[in-house]
This record gives sequence, structure tokens and C-alpha cells, in this order.
Amino acid sequence: AIFLSWIGFSFVRAQMFSLVFLALLFVCLLGDRAGERRWCSIWPVVHLVWLNLHAGFVVGMGLLAVHALETAVRRRPVRHLLMLLGIELALVVVNPWGWHYFGYLARALTMARPSISEWAPVTRAFLPIPVLWGFSIAIALYAFARRGWRGTPGLFLVLLCALAAGLHQRHLSIYALAWLAHVPGWVEGTPLGRIVRSGWELRPRAALAASTLFLLTGCVALARTWSWRLEVPANPGEHPVLLYPAGAVDFMERSGFGGNVFVPFTVGAYVSYRLYPRVRVSIDGRYEVAYPPGSLERAQRLLRAESGWERELVELGTDAVRVPTTAELAVALTGRPGGQQAYVDDAYRVFVRSAVAAASEDRRGEPIAA
Repeated sequence: AIFLSWIGFSFVRAQMFSLVFLALLFVCLLGDRAGERRWCSIWPVVHLVWLNLHAGFVVGMGLLAVHALETAVRRRPVRHLLMLLGIELALVVVNPWGWHYFGYLARALTMARPSISEWAPVTRAFLPIPVLWGFSIAIALYAFARRGWRGTPGLFLVLLCALAAGLHQRHLSIYALAWLAHVPGWVEGTPLGRIVRSGWELRPRAALAASTLFLLTGCVALARTWSWRLEVPANPGEHPVLLYPAGAVDFMERSGFGGNVFVPFTVGAYVSYRLYPRVRVSIDGRYEVAYPPGSLERAQRLLRAESGWERELVELGTDAVRVPTTAELAVALTGRPGGQQAYVDDAYRVFVRSAVAAASEDRRGEPIAA
């Protein structure tokens, strides 16, 4: 489950808020199964904060509804859960956009995201991920087979999250949380659980040695990667897929450039982080939260320099284009009248309209510190 949760921590982003609140929700649901009801008076406040931080609050509402359904199937009191769901639904309007938030949620929850890899099925992920996903489900089903319906509370939650993770890799971290909150407790009372426990209790020295080995291995890996340093890959060879335009951003910062900049989807947030509000980008990772439908698809067509790309750049009101040196758009812009290359390094090029060009810089062959 720890391994499967990787996608929730691949970037520092607002989804982490939802993971924290989901963990808290699972703790509350554990208490609810034990007959504890005090959490219901506090949860509406938590829900209100959550919905104003991240749209993932919808997942929390959905899982609470699934918990209510399972509680009803198990013939236990469910009225307090239904009342809580009603309160949550009413509180959704308490946000800066009011009832318009419902329209956004309807679009966001139903739109297709074929171009975003993390929204692809788990079967298209790095091979160990679908293997461990399937293995984790097998462990849950084993526990259900051994302990039955009564011994596996939260079964509906775990299976639903497993299905969601199977459909979209983005939900793997949610499934990992649900698995951690439930399945170890199920396994505890099975023969497998007794074998695992005896391995730690009967061989404490071996367990200590294994734990120490894992700890030392992790420390060595951490020391080798310098993971605590706030750096991003900016030079060819530092990352197989994603390079950040750190040198190009430095250039724009030094030259005092301001205006609308066309950027690839994956690096738009970095450009905004460094240069907003003087520079505004064509697209970034907020996707449908901040940009109209079709913005990502348009950006991808432009990067490929498909038919009509010049007209689309004009329609966007573009003052500059910042693209990877290997992009088709970079090739198409090279040497065209009405614009010029203002910056180039081994990873990125910046083209600007002649009317706003002020300086040029060539940093090819020079390592970029990011």
C-alpha cells in the first residue's frame, strides 16, 4: 500500500489535502462502527474546510455514502449518516462561487482526460504497480474468504476504491489509504496474520536486523538522491520525460519580460510560480479548474505545429512561445518573419514577437541550475 500511494506524492499539490482528510475520515468511520457518534458533530466543519481546499471532497462524500450503504446492509443504525450527508450537500454552496460550484463539479467529474497519463487505467502503469495492485486485492479477498462478511467491515469501501484505482491511476493513493485503514485488521485474525505476527514475535533479532537493513538502505538512497533539495530537472539526461524551463524563466526574469506566454501543459505551473503576475501562461496543471474546455487539446495541437497553428497563436494573444528544443513548434518558428528566437539552451527555446524583443541569449552547452 505504501508503494501504491506514490502517485499522491509525486508532486506537492492540493490533492494532498484530500489525502489528509480521507485518512481522518477513515478514522472517524472506524469509530462509527464501534458506536462512537461524537465525530458527526465535528465533521461538517472539517467538510467545509475540505471543500474550500480541494474538489476531492466529493470522494469523501462518496465514501461516506458507501459506508452508509454498508451500514444499512449490516442492519445497523444509519439515520445519523444520512443526516450528515444532507448537511454536507447543503454546505457545498458555502464557497467563493456559491451554487456555480455544482456546475464545475459536474464538468470535472464527467470529462475525459485521455491526454493525462495519471488518469489512464492502472494496467498502463509501470509494471510493478498493477502487479502490486492485484496482489493487494488478492490479500483482501483472502481475508474475506477466511473471515467472512462479519469479519471484514469496510469491505464496500475497499472494493470501490480498488475499482477506482483500476480505472484511473490517479486514485491509487486513495485506494492505498483505504487498504491501510481496513485490510491489515482483516488479515490479523487469519492464518496468514498469525504467520506474519509469529515472524516478528518468535524471531525478534531477525526482525530487528531486517528493519535496520531497510532503514540503512533508505538512508543511503536518500543521501545519494539529495531528495531534500528543492531542485527540478532542467538539463537533458536528468529526467527521461520532464524537463523544466528554468534557464528560460531566468532569462525572462532578468530581461523584465511581461505578457502572454505559450507553454507546454507540464511546465506551465512552474512558469507561473516564478513569473506571475507579470507573465501569464496558456495552460498549466490546474487544467479544467482554471482553463476553458479544449485548452489542453489546443496546446498539444500547437506543440505539434498542426495546420492552423499560426492563427491559433494569434487568437491566444501570444507575446512569447517557450517550448522544448525538439518540439515541432520550435522547428516551425525558427526563422519565420515577425518573430525571433530570444533564448536557447539545451532543453528549451523562447521565441518572441519582434515588437517585444529586447535581448537574446544562447546558453547551449551550459548546465542550468534549477
